[in-house]
Amino acid sequence: MQQLIIKMLLRNTENFGLDLSRRFVTPYTKYAGGIKLISTSTLTQQDTLPVLVPLKFNYQDYWIGRSFLLNPTSRSRLVISGRYVSKYIIKRPEIGENTKYKYRDYILYLGSIAFSRQNYYKTNLIYNFGRTEDIPYGTLIEFTGGYEDYELYNRIYTGLRISHGNYFQKIGFLHSSFNIAGYIRNKAYQQGMIRVKTNYFTNLFTIRNYQLRQFINLDYTIGIRRFEDELISISNKNGIRGLKSDSLSGVQRLT
Repeated sequence: MQQLIIKMLLRNTENFGLDLSRRFVTPYTKYAGGIKLISTSTLTQQDTLPVLVPLKFNYQDYWIGRSFLLNPTSRSRLVISGRYVSKYIIKRPEIGENTKYKYRDYILYLGSIAFSRQNYYKTNLIYNFGRTEDIPYGTLIEFTGGYEDYELYNRIYTGLRISHGNYFQKIGFLHSSFNIAGYIRNKAYQQGMIRVKTNYFTNLFTIRNYQLRQFINLDYTIGIRRFEDELISISNKNGIRGLKSDSLSGVQRLT
């Protein structure tokens, strides 16, 4: 009964704010940016105890980017962007030095540079029936660097993202991506993450009166020197659809 009451009260969250953004819709879009201002007031559980304590914080997120079209034929472009993120905690539960990062104040300054080349090929009967689908393919290489003014100390942020997808006439479509990101403090990497993903589907083939495709999706994530309470889950959107379990978590995930 206590767990049921806690789950019901946790839903009683108040959010007030503003969220505006303009994305790079096409390679010809020169400028993009966004503003997010959120004030949140809620109740959160004190560790594993059936005790609720108030949590209140203000969150700000500003970003702006400039795209430079390099080649209209290949739709390749260079994108430079900057971002400012801050979180100010007004009320929070008791926390330890190596736990509850989400309950601490921080200001994060980020800058990134990215090269992308993207096109689309038209096909059908992949994710929908009866209509033409545009499947993107191409290359993305992005480096992000920054500086965090954290409540307990300051540190450097770095991140690298590489992805490539292509259609092969004989075997089908293959897309792979690699991401690594984290913070550097005292010449050591901390609160980092590595993620590798591969998505593949075959060409359409026919068996008697049936048309079929085969899909293979692999997703591997591992944390690097995360905080003690930062665990990876496999529930619902984090791994297995329909699975709900707080106990199925760890520092690595393969789905």
